[in-house]
Amino acid sequence: MSTEGEEAPVPRREELTMDVRRVRERASGRRRPAHRSVGVAVGTGVALVLAACGGPGGGTIDPGSDEVSVTLVTQDGSSPFFRAMEQAARDGAGRLGVALTVDPGEGPTDVEGQVRSVEEAVLRGDDGILITPVSGQVEDAITAAREAGVYVVALDNPTSSATRGADITFATDNRQAGTLLGQWVAARLGGDVARVAMLDLVGDDSVSVDVARHDGFLAGMAVPVGDPRRTGDEARSGTYGEDEGTYSIVCSRPSLGTAEGGADAMRACLEQEGPTPTVVYAAADPAALGAREVLTEVGLDDVLVVSVDGGCEAVDAVEDGRLSATAQQYPVRMVDLGLRAVVEVVSGGERPRTSDGLDFHDTGVALVTDDPVADVTSLDSEAARGVCWG
Repeated sequence: MSTEGEEAPVPRREELTMDVRRVRERASGRRRPAHRSVGVAVGTGVALVLAACGGPGGGTIDPGSDEVSVTLVTQDGSSPFFRAMEQAARDGAGRLGVALTVDPGEGPTDVEGQVRSVEEAVLRGDDGILITPVSGQVEDAITAAREAGVYVVALDNPTSSATRGADITFATDNRQAGTLLGQWVAARLGGDVARVAMLDLVGDDSVSVDVARHDGFLAGMAVPVGDPRRTGDEARSGTYGEDEGTYSIVCSRPSLGTAEGGADAMRACLEQEGPTPTVVYAAADPAALGAREVLTEVGLDDVLVVSVDGGCEAVDAVEDGRLSATAQQYPVRMVDLGLRAVVEVVSGGERPRTSDGLDFHDTGVALVTDDPVADVTSLDSEAARGVCWG
């Protein structure tokens, strides 16, 4: 997951409550039209309406005579990860005959924008909402949408409560993504001293994918972590891995998942007093690539840099050595499953199920590296390029 742009202010709780109350009050008089006409869609961001019938590679689901309408709410329209989602939604909408509205947000803290987008989808009479929720603060709006009869699918970022969250979540197991990276780093170092710089998204507990990736990475290195709902409560030094090498976390900085944020965070790490990192973990590929540029500028080419996302740019970076490894996730698959779920449910079909042992449907993750290690399954850059995005 990655984002661009300045951090948006988080609205006060009472402001969000008023938005949700307005959804419930105005949705109480909502009536579904007998037929959706093509070409009517409104959004606060980019509004796109697509209603194509069939086509090459079309799906097997027949949405029926009443056109199904869906809004995709992402976190940032400039991020490669979310742009891949948007393109997948356009392609899928064309195949399935869905009227699509795309409403991108302004970053990983844009709670107010996402609440507004959900509210407008309800008032528009949409059948479904696909959303990459920025935090649990969006859940009241999601609950209100469900009460109004909208089928809500969360993507990428599992909401924190099954009862107050979406109907279903299609997402990466983000803890597993971090774990694969940590296992690879531990095996690659083989007991050598690990001085780790942690470049999280926001560096607090507000974004669940941030916490899951952070803790998963450390757990993969066999570093004990504390509360799974918190980040940064691990011991700052100790031993890691089967070889019981020593580690220390020499720096922790937020990056917002952007190249600029990653570069700024890396500079701040290098400017502070203390040892130079030998490992950089970044929660998103753009931040990792920004950090690598700074490391290269100061001649630290031997530092291991690992991250999460696995888009085509990251796969290229693995091949040329700028990234040591990335955990590849599959946003196109998330969107495809989400669109099909809405069409299936609206048509009276079967509701999708969560994966065994999880409260969401796992869309998969794979470690990508051209430096494989024993006992950690991975793809090389050539294989990963065949399934990358962006």
